[in-house]
Amino acid sequence: MSQDTRAAVQYEWIDPVGGLGDSVLLASVLQDVWRGTGRLFGMCARQPYSSFFNGHPALVQFGPAPPEVRLINVDYSSIESVGPENSRPF
Repeated sequence: MSQDTRAAVQYEWIDPVGGLGDSVLLASVLQDVWRGTGRLFGMCARQPYSSFFNGHPALVQFGPAPPEVRLINVDYSSIESVGPENSRPF
């Protein structure tokens, strides 16, 4: 995808939290979402997340999120219910 196309595409932003295990879970979920839907995401730049996720096909931008976007909460362990019947990702 070219830079011009990326600039025109609106995508959701992720604010990563947690440790390596959370990063592995997030990478797996993003891979499934990308394969199934083609959705693209931006990720707030935080060390060490930027280097861990570098090259992930679902992530098209790293850096500060635009001020007008709502960040996706990926701290699954702090969410009481994340899906139908309290299902958890993976």
